[in-house]
Amino acid sequence: MAAKRYTDEYLIDEVKRITKVLGRPPIGAASEFPGVGAATKSFGSWEQFLNAADLTLVAPEGEGKETKERYIKEANEIIRILGRTPKMTDFDDYRVVKYYFGSWQEFKDCWNK
Repeated sequence: MAAKRYTDEYLIDEVKRITKVLGRPPIGAASEFPGVGAATKSFGSWEQFLNAADLTLVAPEGEGKETKERYIKEANEIIRILGRTPKMTDFDDYRVVKYYFGSWQEFKDCWNK
């Protein structure tokens, strides 16, 4: 059995550091948190890892107002220009959308309001 590459303490410190840089917790992608595999293996899931670091998968109420407004504007532009419902793949990473809105459905409920 191979030794752990990262300690749990290091992973938690690193996710907290990256959260400060991003202004939100990383979404669980290697592009935002290179230790995602080690964290999920060590803690059981990305959500359990974030919980151990006192972070969450979903933004607290009121966080990211400008970001949410930008995503809603983008969705409405897709509807207006392309004449179709936006898809998750229309956004750089739908997990960021889900972080700010709580779910894809909650995001969809905000379009054209």
